[in-house]
Amino acid sequence: MSWIFFFFQINLFLILETKNSLSYPKELSDDLNQNKIYDTINTLRNLESINTNKKNLILGFIIGYTWPIIKPFFISLISTNIKNYDLVIFADKLSDETIKKIKLCGAIIKDIPEKHLNFQDLIKHKWKLYLEFVKENKEKYNMVLLTDIRDVIIQKDIFEVYNNYNKSFISFNLEDTTLRNPPSKFWIKVFLNNDEDYNKISNERVISEGTIISKVDIFIEFAETLLQVCSNHAAMSDQGVINYLIYHKKFLKESVVITDNTGPILNINYANGNKVMLDSDNNVLNYDGKIPAIVHKYNRKPSIIMKINNKYSDDILNKYFGLNKINEAKQVNYEYQAKIIRKKKIKIIRKIILFGFITISIMFIIYRKSKKVKLFDESEKVPKNKIKTKSKSKRSKKKRHKRKNLDQYNLTSTEREFN
Repeated sequence: MSWIFFFFQINLFLILETKNSLSYPKELSDDLNQNKIYDTINTLRNLESINTNKKNLILGFIIGYTWPIIKPFFISLISTNIKNYDLVIFADKLSDETIKKIKLCGAIIKDIPEKHLNFQDLIKHKWKLYLEFVKENKEKYNMVLLTDIRDVIIQKDIFEVYNNYNKSFISFNLEDTTLRNPPSKFWIKVFLNNDEDYNKISNERVISEGTIISKVDIFIEFAETLLQVCSNHAAMSDQGVINYLIYHKKFLKESVVITDNTGPILNINYANGNKVMLDSDNNVLNYDGKIPAIVHKYNRKPSIIMKINNKYSDDILNKYFGLNKINEAKQVNYEYQAKIIRKKKIKIIRKIILFGFITISIMFIIYRKSKKVKLFDESEKVPKNKIKTKSKSKRSKKKRHKRKNLDQYNLTSTEREFN
């Protein structure tokens, strides 16, 4: 009986062990998914690099935008398959969903420390953050692209366009308007002492601040000078400072590169609607009918907004390390966990069967051995209740025998007296 009880205990233990050791498949966490996707994107960027020694850098600034407003920039960027770059976004007041989507596109998000700044102070703060980051990481990067986010799309690798520039440079793009335009006139005159200085440059085309590409060393020099000028003026805009430095101060004259709407950057803020053309794939074309690397202010033309939004939709994320990839990774993880569970079940069942076979074999051997030495004799296997019955019958038989002897004795006595 003790062997049977021991066998039952061991099997119960193995069953409980099976229940505890088997775990249901767990889905990959969102953070893990995003880290794996980000690592994959960075790996692909580092392949076929145009500059094997250093990366390039894209800098952006976002406050309070929702994903539908800014997604054309990020989705168009990953669609171009630019190699070997970092995308750093200084951001504030973004929803969790927007942050997840931005990270999915490979962005490194940096917090904006100072909150609730007015327009002028915010511009100064933006350039300060840009400058500090580039100076801290200047050994890592070759070129830096400063770009707006809300109204920009990327169609080609802008770094490849400027890769042939051996000298240090800083490149700006022109708008289809002059400094006589009222907003531009207001911002530029803040930095000029008199109307005579303004009249000298008033017919110059406006230099846009929304897309600037530069070698890292020249960018640091330019940003430091811009911040120095800004510190001396209460009312300012970075576009006003840039036009003031380039046209009036002739700053970095030998290094400045100016492009217009026939070049790699298309600014359609003031462009005639008839000049804005799209090809069969809904790529925006520049004035020469070629595909520019960057399109700026596309949201100012209602005729192309819908087409661009449809082209750069969330479906692209499914193709480029997006939701389908996450679901696929989760499914693979689920199947892998289920496979492990099946293996554990089979392993434990085999243990139970093997232990049961060994236990039964041992019990059978012990039984056979004990029978040979007559450890379990048949006479000793009489049930207790039968033994008690037998003892009772013996006692009653003795009483009857004694009574009979007594009767016989009494009868003999009587007869003896009679005789």
